[in-house]
Amino acid sequence: MVLAFMILAVILAVAWPSFQPSRHEQLRAAAEIVAAELWQARDYAITFNSRYRVVFDVPGNRLYWKHSGDNPALDVLPEDAVLGGSDDPKIRILDLGERSAVIGRVRLVGAADFDASAKPAEFVEFGPTGSLQAARQATIWLTDGAQPSPRYVSIIIDGVTGSVQVGPVDAMGPPAWLFP
Repeated sequence: MVLAFMILAVILAVAWPSFQPSRHEQLRAAAEIVAAELWQARDYAITFNSRYRVVFDVPGNRLYWKHSGDNPALDVLPEDAVLGGSDDPKIRILDLGERSAVIGRVRLVGAADFDASAKPAEFVEFGPTGSLQAARQATIWLTDGAQPSPRYVSIIIDGVTGSVQVGPVDAMGPPAWLFP
């Protein structure tokens, strides 16, 4: 009996680490969550024929979106669109820090607009056709921040279609000059 428990303990000790998501899986999961929020803001813009703005709060490690169009009747989001992190029915908040059980210590690095040149972006805005209002492309970066070799993932928004794609998880972060 004791031998059986010892064998079981050894098997659990070996198998237990495989139950924990890897850095790659955590970054990928976080990027998919952010991409889903961007898709939903875009879908609202198309569905309600208006504009919806996604704001990047890098110090707070979160993003939120809200109606930014001219029709005040659309300012209050439908009940199913308001996440638990917001007491305000006019904004939907995605706090990455509150999801650490699933995505680990993933951090929002920043976002950039790409027109004639790249520049940091505090927000992106989807218009009634689903396109971005002011950029040809926007990119958002997330990192796991692990030292000495942090990993990054980018989320790219096509400015014309509003299509959102998650890039690969790798060592390539944003250009150092973009976020000094």
